[in-house]
Amino acid sequence: FDFISFGQLIIDRKKFDQAQIYYNYLIPQISDDNSDITICYDALGYILSEKHQYNSSLKWYEKSLIIKKKLFDSDDLRIISTYNSIASLHLTNNDYNHALESYEKVFQILQRKYGDDHPRLAECYNNMAMVRKNQEQYREALNLYNKALSIYEKHNVDNNINLALSYNNVSLVYHHLTEYDLALEYGNQSLKIYENILPLKHSLISMTLENIANIYYDKGDFRQALKYYERAAKIYYHILPSTSSDVLQIRMIIKNIQAKI
Repeated sequence: FDFISFGQLIIDRKKFDQAQIYYNYLIPQISDDNSDITICYDALGYILSEKHQYNSSLKWYEKSLIIKKKLFDSDDLRIISTYNSIASLHLTNNDYNHALESYEKVFQILQRKYGDDHPRLAECYNNMAMVRKNQEQYREALNLYNKALSIYEKHNVDNNINLALSYNNVSLVYHHLTEYDLALEYGNQSLKIYENILPLKHSLISMTLENIANIYYDKGDFRQALKYYERAAKIYYHILPSTSSDVLQIRMIIKNIQAKI
C-alpha cells in the first residue's frame, strides 16, 4: 500500500481537513532521513495554503526545505519546487522582499543546472519581474521581463503562448511608465499571437483587447479606446453571465466613452 499516494488522492479530491489529519498521522512514522517526509511536509504546506492559513503553510514548507537541503544535491529540482511555494506564500502576504529572495534562490539553482538561456530561467525572470512590478519598481520589472522575452524569442516558435504572455507583460509595464506607443506595440504583438493560437472568444484575447483599450484611453485617444473596449465586450458577453462584474464594468466604461466623443 502506497501511503504517500493515498494522501495525494485525498488532496486531489479536495478533502483538505481529512488530508491534514492523514498527514499529521503519517509524519511521526517517517524518519527525517527518508525523503518521503519532505513530501508530507510539502503536502501540509499545500493543504494549509488552500485553507488560507498562510503562516502555518509557510512553516511546513520551510521545514521541508531544511530537510531537502540535507538529503538532496543543491541543484535538485525538488528544492526549487519548495522555494517557489515559499515565494508564492510571501507574495500572498505582500512580503515582496522575501518573495524575491526565494525566487532569486530558484534562479541561482536553475542557472547552475541549465546555463543562462533555458526556458525555465524565463519563468523565473517573470516571477521576479512580477514582484518588482508589485513594488512599483517598473524599470527593474521591465528589465527582467525583457530578459524572459529574449529567452522565449530564442527558443520558441512565433506562435507560442509564453511569448504572447511576455509581450503582454512588457506592454503592461510600459503602460505604467506612460510610454504608450511602446505599450501598444507590445500589446498588439501579444494580441496577434493569441488570435493565431486561441479560439476567438478566449478570455486571454478579451483581456488583451481591454489592456490595449486602457492604453488608448490613457493616451487620450478615446475613439480607438472605444473600438477595443467594444471588441473585448463582445467576448465578455459571449463567455460571461450578464451579471458578471467584468460585463457590468465594461458596459459602464463604453457608456462613459460614448458620452465623451
